Order: sequence, then structure tokens, then C-alpha cells
Amino acid sequence: MRVIVCLKPVPDPRSWNRLPVDPLRGTPPRAGIPLTLSPVDRTALDLGLDLARRNQGTAVALAMGPPGGEQALRQALALGAHEAVLVSDALFAGADTLLTSQVLATAVGRIGPVEVVLCGAESPDAGTGSVPAQLAALLGQPLLTGVVGITNDGAQVEARCVVRGEECCFRLPTPVVAAVPASSAAPRPIPLTGVLAARSRPLAVWDAHQLDWGPEASSYTEMVGWGAIEAETRARFLEGAPEEVAASLAREMSARGLLARRGATGGAGLA
Repeated sequence: MRVIVCLKPVPDPRSWNRLPVDPLRGTPPRAGIPLTLSPVDRTALDLGLDLARRNQGTAVALAMGPPGGEQALRQALALGAHEAVLVSDALFAGADTLLTSQVLATAVGRIGPVEVVLCGAESPDAGTGSVPAQLAALLGQPLLTGVVGITNDGAQVEARCVVRGEECCFRLPTPVVAAVPASSAAPRPIPLTGVLAARSRPLAVWDAHQLDWGPEASSYTEMVGWGAIEAETRARFLEGAPEEVAASLAREMSARGLLARRGATGGAGLA
């Protein structure tokens, strides 16, 4: 079987205090900060390597990022990935999560048939947690979240997932996308033998042309500003029959601007 582990080269957190936060984007500038694998991606990689080993398959490390992302992928190779692919092109610079997911989905399609795509649930530098869901939607595959263990049994996978603090077991036909949460366990060290072995393992760098990407690529969202907000927590219990409580809650939310207007379909939702 073939497993793809989608990784995100992130600025080494140990270096974040060297530079101030960018006042426009609200993120630490990446210039001069080495890129590395995040702990949650290390956990996803370990699950992917174990799954491939148990099924005599291969694990491919896939990432999108600047040329400096090669260093993070070499770490993945040193940890045991059989091959690695970095998608790097100035056309994708500053990509938001949806454009990133589109690029990764295109790369997954080019790599070829895969049974499982593993992702870290979120990255330490952005933390949106949206890429796994977007990637699953673009690939047309089911998404498993909170995955702490995964095995393959023929054309199915069995995943242990943590849902609201409880461990559940799900069995689904492949292919699937699985999101792996952060682990409290310390990442295993990169062995010297792995570093030496990584030198002979293939690392490909693809640009937009090699992905057969069109001439344009633009993010769907834009950072327009950032700032600190004051958090306020209050609680009020509503009493009465369920219908009365629902009506009172709707009035309260409407007064605070939290209830969206009815759309053309006649449904109502939360803004």
C-alpha cells in the first residue's frame, strides 16, 4: 500500500523570539528562521510509517513551501519516509489554507493511487486546522479526525479516534484522509543512521509547471489586520418550556447580532 503524509515546514519555534511579530500579518517573519517539522506532523509521520511497514508498503512525505522546506522533508526521510516531494513555486507564495489544499490535492493526484493520506490536525504557526477537511473534500474522500491509531485490513482501514475525550473505533473503505492530533509524547529523536540513509532516498521538488497548474494562483482570504481583544465570559440560565427557551435564545442572539438573516432558501443560521 502507499501512504502519503502531508507535512508543513514551519518556522522553528525555538527561533520565534528572535524576531518581532509582523504587525500586518500577525505572524512571525520567516526570513532567517530555519524550517522544521512540527511535533504534530512528526506524530502523523510515525503513524504513516507504521501503517506502511505493517502492510509492506511505502510512505511518501509531501509538503508545499519555500525552498527551505527541503530541510524539513530531509528530516522526514531521516525518520523513515521512503521518498519525499516538495511543491515549491513563487506562484504559491502567501497561499491561504484553501489554495494550499488545492495544491496538495493536485500533488496527491500526481503521485498516484494511495490508500491513506495522513495530516497533522493543525500547524503551530497558523493553527486553523482546516487543511485536512479541505483536502478530503477536494479529493472526494471521507475524513477521519482525532486519529491516534490506524491499521489496514485489505480494502478497509480501522482507525482509533478520540472524540470529545472518548476513544472510538471506525472502519472505512479506502481511500481516506486522516487528521492526527498533537501528542503529549515527546517526538522520537532523529537517529544518525536515519540521517545517513536519507541521503540515498529520493527528494523531488515540483514547481507549478510540473503540476500542470494554470497560469494563476490566488488565495481566497486576505489578512486585513490583527489585534488583541478582551475576552468576557458570562452565563445566564433560561428557564421554561423548550419552545419558550428557544424563542428567548433566538431573541437574545438576534439582539446581539449573532443570528443571521434568512437567506433565499428560507433557512436561518448562525453568522
